[in-house]
Amino acid sequence: MKDLILKRNWRDWANSCHNLSLFKMKTILQLSIAVLLLLGALACTPELQTTPTDHPFKIGVILSLQGDGALYGQDAQKALQEAYNTLTPGEQDNIKLIIESITAFSATEAVTAYHKLHDADDVNALIVWGSGPSKAVSPLSNADKVPLIAIASAKQVTNGTTFSFRHYGDAARTAQFTFDAIKKKGFNNFGFLTADYPSKVEMCGALKELVKQDSSLHIAYDEKIDPKERDLSTYVTKIKSASVETPILCLQAGQFIPFGKRAEEQKYYPKNPAQIGLGDLTSEMTNTTVPTFFSNSFYAEPCVDDQKEKQFLTLYGKKPSQGTYNTYDALMLFVEAYRNKQKTPDQIRTYLFSLKNYPGTTGTYSSDENYGFTIPLRMQILTNGQFLTDRDLSQCI
Repeated sequence: MKDLILKRNWRDWANSCHNLSLFKMKTILQLSIAVLLLLGALACTPELQTTPTDHPFKIGVILSLQGDGALYGQDAQKALQEAYNTLTPGEQDNIKLIIESITAFSATEAVTAYHKLHDADDVNALIVWGSGPSKAVSPLSNADKVPLIAIASAKQVTNGTTFSFRHYGDAARTAQFTFDAIKKKGFNNFGFLTADYPSKVEMCGALKELVKQDSSLHIAYDEKIDPKERDLSTYVTKIKSASVETPILCLQAGQFIPFGKRAEEQKYYPKNPAQIGLGDLTSEMTNTTVPTFFSNSFYAEPCVDDQKEKQFLTLYGKKPSQGTYNTYDALMLFVEAYRNKQKTPDQIRTYLFSLKNYPGTTGTYSSDENYGFTIPLRMQILTNGQFLTDRDLSQCI
């Protein structure tokens, strides 16, 4: 079985040939024929001695593996390994993944990573995790006609493009799903605190418009903040002073725990549990105690196959974070295109745009007219320190 190794230099790679990486390291791009012959003579396992085609199908991947939100990238990497393991030995020889790591959803680093993948590696397709990085890369990949699947909800990612697709809960659909849930719960007084980040602004902006259109509902507070801000005491004070009964926190990874701690310091315990915009609190729960402020908080996310979720829990001792199996499906969609001999940019684009009733790990879905996919949603509620699916508020089959 071939493992996904993120970063290794060529000497490490040669010295442990039995454990060759699926990911091509950046330091071995210019291997000479002599070095290749030397590596071929090393004592590798039989599986890794199969000869690939002269032109392998290369899929570039941009993941945030350091800084805030790194949990998403790390879980996505595990899902890529799981998906890759389902390929036949021949497919593993002819389909290559090349990963680039960025920090905390940095759009600047994502652009640099894209140029490496396109200019040096000549990738056939691309997977990018996060709305910020995807929004930055999408115009470039579109101009170069590199099909891209973004693990992102913001429609901005695909606006004006024809080679980019979003594989997540569409922001407008997620907002409607969340609105229906809060109406069902009987909440009617809201305060919005939104990080200035594409997916947060779009999803919570759509939710805000739905609230405004309902005369029985009231918005007591509304403010946008820098996604890098961590001292949130002032905002807690403002929300508390506005007598907000249901805070809707559309914050970025790294902001939830600080907000919760400041809320507890100020003894702000709203009437209703907080709604968490797109669930980024999950990325902060690994090595810290979740403030009781967040008890019964909830958020909407794409569905995940029950068996896949249980398997992940068994292997890694935790549930997969949101978007983990969207990444799995994104890889498999490109693999399916390859299996159907759809390998040119236009062929891959047409294949993805024409997708109907695909049986993915995130449910059965089709492509839509906005270059997204109609992925089913479910509501996750924080119960006794862990997020559990509310089966009454779920579109999962």
